[in-house]
Amino acid sequence: MRKATTNSICRAYADKGVRITVKPVPKAPELILFEGDALAFEFLGKLFLAHSQHMDGCGLQMGPKYAGRSFFSKKTTLGIYLHRLPCDNDILTADHSAYKKKKAGAQK
Repeated sequence: MRKATTNSICRAYADKGVRITVKPVPKAPELILFEGDALAFEFLGKLFLAHSQHMDGCGLQMGPKYAGRSFFSKKTTLGIYLHRLPCDNDILTADHSAYKKKKAGAQK
């Protein structure tokens, strides 16, 4: 059996009515709220797992203004970006120096 891909997970859940809300927690805006029913979290869990195992790129972006918008509720103010390390092409500007040092040390 083939490993699930993020695209195959999205196709499988496309007609199931999944709706996720992603927004800052109102009284603690430094926290991100992921809100949905059991089906929404099942979808997210399988999506994260597929992304961790799929080797076609290190990033996945979805949101109310991007691909995958049908999975987000009208209350959503944020999208999601999953970035698996090591990065395939270093396009992100986030500082992953601790990860790179750990990886370099393991290769010695």
